[in-house]
Amino acid sequence: MAYCAAVLLLAYSLRGSTGFGGLIGMPLLALVIPVKVLAPAWTLLGIASSATILGGDRAHVDKRAFGLFLPWCIVGIGAGLYLFKTLDAAALARALGVLILLYAGYMVWMIAHAIFLLMRSDAGVEVTRRAGDTMARFVEENYGSRFVAESLLQEECLRRL
Repeated sequence: MAYCAAVLLLAYSLRGSTGFGGLIGMPLLALVIPVKVLAPAWTLLGIASSATILGGDRAHVDKRAFGLFLPWCIVGIGAGLYLFKTLDAAALARALGVLILLYAGYMVWMIAHAIFLLMRSDAGVEVTRRAGDTMARFVEENYGSRFVAESLLQEECLRRL
């Protein structure tokens, strides 16, 4: 029970502050609660949490986009209810695991792609130059001439070999 409370506190604290904390809660709770029980409970918690967040930020909601998004939510709910009724708990747990792995892979790809685009841009070149300058200052301040002398001595020794 304490584990479940800690997971819920962590997940919804992250969700309230960043908007994505709910993603970590369900897989962690699925370790100790059957998916057939967890899915409806998690859905109700998600609706309550979303309503609370929406209540405070309703002035910032794009109502047109929300109206376009809502029918797809209803389709997703219908598909989820059908799968929930027809699949057993083991199949649902496997499906949840596959979904989590696919989403994690997608996020890794998105981050790597963003880093690649940044490094190709002028801003990325500037970030790389500044990082190199910072590292050079760090080495100079912390190791000073001793580092340079040791590097030169190593080069000389390698040349003599």
